[in-house]
Parts: sequence; structure tokens; C-alpha cells
Amino acid sequence: MKTFRLGLFLMMSSLCLNFENAQASHAMGADISYQCLGGDSFLITLNFYRDCFGIDAPTDATIDISSVSCGISGLSFTLPLAPGSVTDPNPREVSPLCPAQLPFSTCNGGSYPGVEQYIYEAVVHLPSQCNDWIVSYTLCCRNDQITNLSTPGSYDLYVEAVLKNTSGLCNNSPIFTSLPVPYVCANQEFNYNHGAIDVDGDSLVYSCVCPLDGPGICIPYTSSFTPCDPMNTVSGFVFDPITGQMTFIPSGTQVAVMAVLV
Repeated sequence: MKTFRLGLFLMMSSLCLNFENAQASHAMGADISYQCLGGDSFLITLNFYRDCFGIDAPTDATIDISSVSCGISGLSFTLPLAPGSVTDPNPREVSPLCPAQLPFSTCNGGSYPGVEQYIYEAVVHLPSQCNDWIVSYTLCCRNDQITNLSTPGSYDLYVEAVLKNTSGLCNNSPIFTSLPVPYVCANQEFNYNHGAIDVDGDSLVYSCVCPLDGPGICIPYTSSFTPCDPMNTVSGFVFDPITGQMTFIPSGTQVAVMAVLV
């Protein structure tokens, strides 16, 4: 059981609301999770986070499912937008702003940074029992304003989850309870955790990995950045593989991508 989450961190050099919006793309982050329904059927969920200053989010999402051990590839499924509700509309705005400033976000025609969460879901029946199913989502293209990746606009956003359904296993993936789109003040300590939980009670282990352009294809970092040192900081980037906790003090304005494997 493995799942990736990719988030976009925007480091700001001021406490004021004179943000620099990341332009040209709408993808800020994404993650895939699954819920076992029995009989090799799974509810697949894609959480997609859109920069409201960019283009519109997809009306639906196409995921690919494959297994090397079973020799299966080329399976594609369309995930429609999940039904919304009065209390949790879909999409919903998740802008990192104070409540009084939300009416002035780019999601509402204003100038402050705005973010929307889109949730795509569908039930998928797997045709075989395999121990290495890969459920993946790809979207072109990444944001040219990203500062820690080399030529980011020439690469795709790619996330995946690994699923095993052999020996009658009915397992659920981890799910995330924290939004992956924080705006962080420079020169101030920041603590962040994806808040991953597992409904089966399985233990979770975290690692920082390279952002992917496709299956197993790492996007090169600029300068001396690495998966566990992905941005300019005052005194280093601390990542706890047991809890997934991140602690750092960003220095200067930057748009930094980080990917985490749970």
C-alpha cells in the first residue's frame, strides 16, 4: 500500500496580502486514494487542487490502471466530479486566506491567491488479482513559475497509488486530512503535516521523493535542491519519516514543489 501526494508550497516574503500569484497553470497539487468495496471493486478518489488564477479545472479526470506482474496495461477509467452537498460543495474554495479576505480571492474575481478543491470519484472493478496495481493520474503541464524544478513547464503533474488485492485482501489506502496548498511567510518557522490516516489501522511510514513526470520519471531539481531539501531555508529542512512532520524556515519568495510517499 503506497500513495503519493504532491503539493505546491508558495513561500512569501511578506506578512501582508501582496501575494505573487503563480500563473500559467491551474494545478497546485493532487492525491489519489481508494476504498475497498469488496469483490475486487474499489471507490477511487482523486483530489485535485486548482489555482484560481489559472485555467479551469478538468470537467472529469481520466486515471490509468496497470499491473506489471499480471501483464495488464492500458486500462483507463473516467472519474466524474463527485456529487456536492450544501455543506461541502464541489468544488469548494480552500484558499489560505483569513475569512474576511475570502470574498477578494481570485476564485471570486479578486486579486488575493485563491485555491479550489475538486473531487473526482468512480467505482472501478479490477479484472484480476495482482499485488502491484498502479492507479495513476497525469495532467499537462506544470507551472512555469515553479522555482525549484528545472524547466517545470515542460513536465506533467503525475501522482499514483499502489494497490494490492491478492489473497482476498480488501485494503484501503491512506487518506489525507490536511490541505496541500499552504502559503508560508519567509523567515518564520513553519510546521506542516499531511495528516495521513489509515482506516484499517495500518502503520504509516513517510518519505520525501522526487516529483514525477510519469511512472518512475523524476523531474530534475534546480541548483542543489533534493527531495528532502526542496527549497531555500534559513537553517535546513527537517522531515520526520515516522510522523511525516516537516519543520523549516523559508528564506525569500519562492514557489517550491515537494512530493511525499506514504
